[in-house]
Amino acid sequence: MNQPTYVPILRAKQGEFTALEHLEDSTKALILPLLDVPKNASKAKIPKTNDQHLRDIISSIGGIWKNRSILLDAFTWSPSAQTSEGKHIVAYLRDGLEAKGVKVLPVIGYDRWDDQIYQEAFKKMSLADDRFFCIRLDMEAIDDINDLDFFNDRMSDILSSIGKSANECILILDLADLSQTAIITLMTKISGAIGVLYGCLLYTSDAADDMQC
Repeated sequence: MNQPTYVPILRAKQGEFTALEHLEDSTKALILPLLDVPKNASKAKIPKTNDQHLRDIISSIGGIWKNRSILLDAFTWSPSAQTSEGKHIVAYLRDGLEAKGVKVLPVIGYDRWDDQIYQEAFKKMSLADDRFFCIRLDMEAIDDINDLDFFNDRMSDILSSIGKSANECILILDLADLSQTAIITLMTKISGAIGVLYGCLLYTSDAADDMQC
């Protein structure tokens, strides 16, 4: 996969799909969208089931992004959310999109890793050589970096569970809503977090359990 110039975080909704569809091919080649699949909010007289909601999203993404890569997350869903047949929704979405020709890079939420069903879904995923896991570090993770032992233990557990080292994964710092955060506070947090990540993760080429600060 080529190094993207831009990684937009987008809701997996029709307006966003339309915007992506109408990009020039030269622009599409420069971006790697992170698509957050929203919960089923059907207000029809006969509401869509969650399974149908997921199938519709698979169909929409498959129609506009075939042979291209996406980062895929289900941030707003319960970490243990499953289809009616008991398949985790991220695994269901990933399999359906891959069948449509979309190259899926599954996103693991640092904040959701405590959930056992969530963990098992990612442990069972087998990725092709040109696919990668992405670990999404939210503000909780950035705060946890102040406790390096805890942060290292959690990251090591994630990496060992998926059978990858840190340099085989994508890391995203998701700062969410910054409207109430002072710039100087934000810059102090982020610069400290990036320094720790470079020291503990990005230059680690050995197995996850060898990761040390």
